[in-house]
Amino acid sequence: MAKEMKLFRVMMPEERLEWIQRFAEWRDREYAVLCGVGEYWSSEHIAMMERGLDLLMAWPFARDFVEKTLMFRDYARRMARLQFYMELISKELSALSLPLDAVPSAPRRRGRPTKEESAQMERERAEREEREAVAKVIAGERKVAVAAAPSLFPDYPESLESPEKPTANSQQPTDSSTATPMAAAVAMAAGDSTRLHLDQLAWLMSDGLRARVATVASLRSTAAAESNQAKALAERGVAQALIEPHSLAAVDASRAVRAIYDDVDSELANIYAVLSVEGDHLAAWEQRCAAQGITIAQLQSVVKPYWEKVGCPSAQKVVSPAEEVNRHERAAKIHRIRWYFMRKDRKVTAQRVETMRKYIKELRDMGVATEEYEVILKATEEALASENQ
Repeated sequence: MAKEMKLFRVMMPEERLEWIQRFAEWRDREYAVLCGVGEYWSSEHIAMMERGLDLLMAWPFARDFVEKTLMFRDYARRMARLQFYMELISKELSALSLPLDAVPSAPRRRGRPTKEESAQMERERAEREEREAVAKVIAGERKVAVAAAPSLFPDYPESLESPEKPTANSQQPTDSSTATPMAAAVAMAAGDSTRLHLDQLAWLMSDGLRARVATVASLRSTAAAESNQAKALAERGVAQALIEPHSLAAVDASRAVRAIYDDVDSELANIYAVLSVEGDHLAAWEQRCAAQGITIAQLQSVVKPYWEKVGCPSAQKVVSPAEEVNRHERAAKIHRIRWYFMRKDRKVTAQRVETMRKYIKELRDMGVATEEYEVILKATEEALASENQ
């Protein structure tokens, strides 16, 4: 929780001036460094961010943003929003005829600086250069890491591993002038015995699965942020009931990622099963393959590894549209229940406890593990009992 700070509109003139000086100093010295950090935040960067968030608490329109940022601690993802509030505050100050650039600095003595002042100026200059150098190094490492990462889902199940770079012995299309990108990729994968990127297979996926695949990066970020928050709370000796929601959110996000990978395997395995059965449906598949510049046989070679992983018996069952809808409805219901348990803006009442019990029963009926939910229910019951005493 951010420190309680007096609202800017009720500050005395000298308090306003002090706040503006602190804010301008933070903006010039620390916010500039944070803009170049990227995804890799050290404890020093986090401390810089929290000092700035404390200052933002002076503005009512920024308080909700500050509280949620400190709760989820996903600082890298909130830098763009922070910039929005910085600009908004600057406009508010300008409207009050208090622009940041007009903030008077500490009075300077005329004449040459003393030895102490010179030493202080040199130390500040060295510190500023060091911060800028560190920010540049971190930003450079991030660019290298992003460039080296696969296009989708690095370091995950073998069935989804990224294809290796083409080698000199890779099979190339016979006619490079007419071959489509998909045909070239299929030929290269066949020559190197590698698999295609998932973004190259997106045209085979259902609309729902493509949309879920696009959420993997966000889910991973959520899992990491919630896990770090739970760890930080545990290190500070916070009550277990306050840690559980973050642990639960991290587990749910990780499970959601795993479920997406499982559904990718299942859906691509289904395609192989469909293509292996003779029927009128193959005409439509021939048209889709022709649009990509490949044949049905080539497509079968691409999706066969997924069929082999899922297993022959289960892969030969084609998932109907109704089953796909039921599966998504189930996942959405679990998400709604999880959000209900995690909410902190609801008053603890007997009705809320009863609703939690009902939701736990529904989760059990769906075959979902309820241990984490029961911990939150127990903490809520204890809170209600203490209020009624």
